[in-house]
Amino acid sequence: MNINWFSARRIGVDLASSTEIGLCRGLERAGNNVHLISPGMKNSEGITKHTVVEQSRFRGLQTISLGREINKLIIEEDECITRADVCIVDWRLVPSLWKGLKKMGDNWFIIDRGPPVYSGFLTELQKIQWKRAWKLANEYAKAGFVVSRKHEEFVRKRVETELQIIDLPAGIDISHFKGESKIPGDELVLIYSGRIDANRGISQMLKLRNYSEKIGKVISIRIMGEGNDVEEIRRVSEIDNSVVYLGKLSREDVVKELEKSHVGILPMPETPVWRTSSPLKLVEYIAAGLLVIGPKHSGNSITGNHNWELLSENDEWVEECCDMINSVLSRNKWGDYSMEARGFAKSHEWSKIAKKMEEAIINSLES
Repeated sequence: MNINWFSARRIGVDLASSTEIGLCRGLERAGNNVHLISPGMKNSEGITKHTVVEQSRFRGLQTISLGREINKLIIEEDECITRADVCIVDWRLVPSLWKGLKKMGDNWFIIDRGPPVYSGFLTELQKIQWKRAWKLANEYAKAGFVVSRKHEEFVRKRVETELQIIDLPAGIDISHFKGESKIPGDELVLIYSGRIDANRGISQMLKLRNYSEKIGKVISIRIMGEGNDVEEIRRVSEIDNSVVYLGKLSREDVVKELEKSHVGILPMPETPVWRTSSPLKLVEYIAAGLLVIGPKHSGNSITGNHNWELLSENDEWVEECCDMINSVLSRNKWGDYSMEARGFAKSHEWSKIAKKMEEAIINSLES
C-alpha cells in the first residue's frame, strides 16, 4: 500500500513523535510505502519519505497554519501527496483536511494518540476541535485508531459514533536497549522521562527523595523533559543534590539515562485523560529493565500481573511504592524482575503494533 501519514507532531523534535517513527518504520518493513507529512526536522530518524511542512511558531495557530500548508499540497495535486491508497490523519488536522481528503478518495483513518491534556482557554478550544474531528471521522473516515480500550470508551462517551475504532498501544524498538539484568548497588537511581507539567503529579514524585533511609540506599531522582512545572524542578535540584534535572535530551541520550537507572516513575494521577493513555514511557522503562512505580490505574499499567509493576492503589502513592521497592530488594528479586520487564517489552515492539495497524486498514478497506 501507498500510505500518507499527516501528523501534527514535530518529528525529531517532540519526544512523543516516536509513535509516528516506530509505526512508519514497522509499516515499511512490512512492505508498504509510507510518506510522512509533518512539521519538524527533514528526513529525521531514518524515515524513508518525509515531507516537512512549515507551521506558525505561535501556540494556537500552529495546527491551523499546518493544515493550510498541507491543503496547498493537496490542491496543487502534488503527486507525492495525491497518489496514496490510504491516508492516516492526526485528529488535530482532520478539521482542516477533510475536504481535501475527499478529493483523494475518502480512504482515510483518524488517529488519536490522546485528547487535549493541558489547562486553559486554548485547551477548551482544542477540545471543541477534538470533538469535531471525531464527528467528521464518523461521517467520512473508514475507521479510527486510539491508544487503548479505555481511550475508545472515552471517545464513545463524548461523540455519538458507530465508527470502527482500533486500539494501538505504545510500542518500543527493543534493539535500542542492551538487554542486561541490573541490580542496584549503594545507590538507587529513579528516573522520570516526559512532560514536566503540573497535571502530571510532579509534586508527588519529588516526595520520593525523603525515603532514602527507609529503602536503605542513597536515592537519586533524575528528571528528563520540559513543561510548565520546570521551575519547581530547577528550584529543588539547586538545593537538593538528590534531584538532578537533565532538561530535554535527544532520543539517544534518553536511552543512555534509562540504561543507567533502576526505577521508572509514572506519577500521572488517575484522571480521565491519564486513565485513557497508553504511556510510551512505561514501555521504554521496561525495555530498559526498570521496575516502575506510581499510582495504579489503566493508563499507568499493562493488563495482567507483573512483578515489575510496583504501583499503589493509593492516591498518596509514594510511601507504599517505597515499601514495595524495599520488599523486592530484601528478597533479592531485583535482577529477576528486571529481566522479566525486558522480556515483556518484546511483546510491544513497534513491528508487532504496525502489523496490527496494517491488518486493520486492509480489513476496513475490504469491508
